[in-house]
Amino acid sequence: MQAKSIGPVLSYRQAKRLLRDIQTKGKVGTEGLPASGVKLRDVWPRWYEDELSRVRRGLKKADTLDIELHRLKAVTAFLRNDDVTKIDKRRLAAYQEQRLVQGRKPRTINSEMGLLCLILGWAKEHGLC
Repeated sequence: MQAKSIGPVLSYRQAKRLLRDIQTKGKVGTEGLPASGVKLRDVWPRWYEDELSRVRRGLKKADTLDIELHRLKAVTAFLRNDDVTKIDKRRLAAYQEQRLVQGRKPRTINSEMGLLCLILGWAKEHGLC
């Protein structure tokens, strides 16, 4: 199987900036953006395949991807049916509240949010939203 190009990968700083934009503007993309019809459940497996390709090429550690998959479980359980262009402040706040009620620490929740932003940025770069 030939590895396909995944384009530029967001840095940690870029992912944090995207998270800040989501928190301040309320959603990924522009205001009034119509629903894309693309759900988070459709995006993350494609992101995962690209990341798996990076592992095979030696650009990412397999352990790192395993950790990210673990973080992603809670996010996808809550937001899996959400249109990626309509994930807004209200939905993110609801997710954060749920995780706090489950006893998760803010640091854990923040790492999950950072990963979500990374995936949403990937989706935007690949024309999915």
